[in-house]
Amino acid sequence: VLVVGGSGRVGGSTVRWLLEFAQEEGLPLEVAIGGRCTKNYDTAVKRIASKMTGTVPNIAFAPVEISEPDSLDAALRDIDLVCHTAGPFQYKTRPEVLEAAIRCGVPYLDVCDETKLCIEAKKLQEDVLTAGIPAIISTGIWPGVSALMLAEAQEQLGTLQSAHMSFFTAGTGNAGATIVSA
Repeated sequence: VLVVGGSGRVGGSTVRWLLEFAQEEGLPLEVAIGGRCTKNYDTAVKRIASKMTGTVPNIAFAPVEISEPDSLDAALRDIDLVCHTAGPFQYKTRPEVLEAAIRCGVPYLDVCDETKLCIEAKKLQEDVLTAGIPAIISTGIWPGVSALMLAEAQEQLGTLQSAHMSFFTAGTGNAGATIVSA
């Protein structure tokens, strides 16, 4: 699994969760952090290791520059899944990592929280189907988990006429502005 942006807050948590889940389930899993900077990668690996119990598996580094198609294609070579966590997604309008996943035939997942970028990603549905890959977008807190919360509320309570959701971001390590701007 390649986690693009795996040295960041969301990406690092994703890497740690994948590794812990694989260990608990006894599954073989190789994870690579995709990014531009080995310094950030080294810091992330130390942070991830400090939060894990037991043996920390090897976490590889995959150099990748999202704005360069050749770099993306090289990073996705021989990968079974790419998970795109390299935010912030605000003000982006081109789903470059999804485009690369389609070109390379690699299943795709992202945590995008930017409406315009999600709309552009959805326009690639026919390309995704032609490539024969699963592509799941917007799996983060907003709109991913929040949408699941509303679906569960509707299932438990019956038809909802309206819903108001508030997100309190204190203690998020200065991520509040990013979350609120979504």
